[in-house]
Amino acid sequence: MKRLVALFAVLGALAVVGGAGADPLRYGVADDWPKFHACGDVWWQSAHDIGYTELRMTVQWDAANPTVIPSQANIQAAVDCALLQNVTPVLAIYPAKPSAIGESDGEQQAFAGFVALVGRAFPGVQNFIVGNEPNVNRFWQPQYVNGQDAAGKDYEHTLAYSYDALKATRPDAIVWGPAISSRGNDDANASSNPSHSPVWFIKDMADAYKASGRSKPIFDEFDMHPYPPTQDTDPFSKPFQWPQGGAANLDRIKQALWDGFNGTAQPTPAEQAGGRTAQSARFGGQGLPIDLDEVGEQTNVLQTSHANAYTSPPENVTPIDEPTQAAHYTELAEMAACDPDVKRLLYFPLIDDQAVNTGFQSGQLYVDLTHKQSYDAMKQKIASAKGECQGGVSGVPTTWQHTTQVIGAQALFGPAADPTGAPANRPTGIGSLQVSVTANEDATFSASLVNAAGQPFGAPVSGALHAYFKPAIKWVGRIPDGTYTIKVVLTAATNPARTSTLTSSPFTVGSGGSSTGSTGSGGSGGASVSGPLGTLVTTSTVTVITALTTYRNGQPVTTYIAHVFTVLGPVSQDVVGTLTLLPLRTTATALPHVGGSSFKAKKGQTIAVPRLSGLHAGTYRLRIAMRPAAGGKTVTLTSPAFTLSAKGKLAKPKAKPKKKPKKK
Repeated sequence: MKRLVALFAVLGALAVVGGAGADPLRYGVADDWPKFHACGDVWWQSAHDIGYTELRMTVQWDAANPTVIPSQANIQAAVDCALLQNVTPVLAIYPAKPSAIGESDGEQQAFAGFVALVGRAFPGVQNFIVGNEPNVNRFWQPQYVNGQDAAGKDYEHTLAYSYDALKATRPDAIVWGPAISSRGNDDANASSNPSHSPVWFIKDMADAYKASGRSKPIFDEFDMHPYPPTQDTDPFSKPFQWPQGGAANLDRIKQALWDGFNGTAQPTPAEQAGGRTAQSARFGGQGLPIDLDEVGEQTNVLQTSHANAYTSPPENVTPIDEPTQAAHYTELAEMAACDPDVKRLLYFPLIDDQAVNTGFQSGQLYVDLTHKQSYDAMKQKIASAKGECQGGVSGVPTTWQHTTQVIGAQALFGPAADPTGAPANRPTGIGSLQVSVTANEDATFSASLVNAAGQPFGAPVSGALHAYFKPAIKWVGRIPDGTYTIKVVLTAATNPARTSTLTSSPFTVGSGGSSTGSTGSGGSGGASVSGPLGTLVTTSTVTVITALTTYRNGQPVTTYIAHVFTVLGPVSQDVVGTLTLLPLRTTATALPHVGGSSFKAKKGQTIAVPRLSGLHAGTYRLRIAMRPAAGGKTVTLTSPAFTLSAKGKLAKPKAKPKKKPKKK
């Protein structure tokens, strides 16, 4: 034992990096291997060789035996071994059954008592994680009750009880929470995996915190599992779309924490208003630290020379190769080191699980203990960077400051060719006006059309805006001639105190306005069409409004999408032309040949639409090209895309099948 302690002392000395007074990023592993293997074995040797100085292990609570710590002796041995090697032990405590706690106040307090029991049992451990991915159904149930959030509220109550119970018995304890997953579907009616995205879960948790009137924090460090959008294949630098969030979207997670907890007793992440923060000042008592705890991507093992060491095929994910894993792991290490709010980065696990179908092969060693390329890549990264930023990763923020605006708010007031430009002047007599807005998060909008005297045209138009959508904002009725501006006020759905006001440039209707609309293509254009097309045919526009309804916590959120069609009436003179049906996509392996058909029309006649029967099912556009029979310029108009069944009838679009969630 004395020789073992001496060896640990040497290895521990080699693991110390960074200058005096610095607080660099801490690298480690989330792994239960040390609980069931001898101290000083290949796991410990490998961890020291790479440079890992943090170890997270799990402790599961059995509600049927609420005061029994499973494998307590094993955990104690692993904790003792970690302390001998200057490795910081961290214990993650969560219920063995996802439905064990829920809304029961008694069970919430019983679990909190278990957390305190664990704190007393392991005085050498200072860092404790309460819960494990409570925003997903696999680890916390129910997620919703009657369409409303349950998990955020119930977990917050459980975390508050646990925080107080642990601090009462271990004032020195550091509480991490909520060990949140980077993804969730926000679908209370999902058939198999209702879950919360991290942004909405943080809001629901914060709402419960504020409703409780609590005047103390509920966690000392924010814990997150930052898997990428497509687990096991995407790089960690690939951002999620809102309201999901991973390692590349930590600014979004920080904003959600600020939205939820700003002005309360719960700290929020430190801001870098002046730009990059020196790494030595990373945690100078300012702000809420963030721990990236548990992350990994699985490599292909069954098509390698190591396949015989594994059991239980087939593979249940799409794995990556060794060089890709190494590149992703070192990139994530750089991202974490360059974010001054991130304190730890823990990979999961160090050595592959043996069972391919049910385990994780995201280790840096194969089951036969051969090194993967990520082993040496991480060893070199830690040795060279010493936990400091080496320049950052393109596109990933290295600073953050909260915003009071709606994120990504943008007006689409201009014409189709330049929607972000100034509104086009309109001719006199228009009977409607339509614009749009968009944002990078859910919001509501209220829009006003105001003349130069400050008088509104009709009532404000209001509605919901789903992130990245472009809802139509439309005023209907004859708009008097004059000069107008459009003003749209957006309000963030997760924080009504954040608003953005978008105001257009002045534009005119009637006198001083444009007398020529767009002939366009795809069915878009103004409320009247003149120019070359107007000399050939009478036209009008028809707007079809489609309501797209989604659900958030069981409440409908409706986005309105406008489809503008140009309708051809009687021709104003003798014309000749062609009608062509253009296939875009078909269900057949060979595209049908749909040629153009010629037509002639006398003045006052309408143009007959070709028969649509006998075609392959698919998506098409109808193109009409015509010119005066006496000669002149040809004008072409192309319809919006439409879908046909094999019998020539308009078909309803097929719903995309839901993908089964990958086993984590």
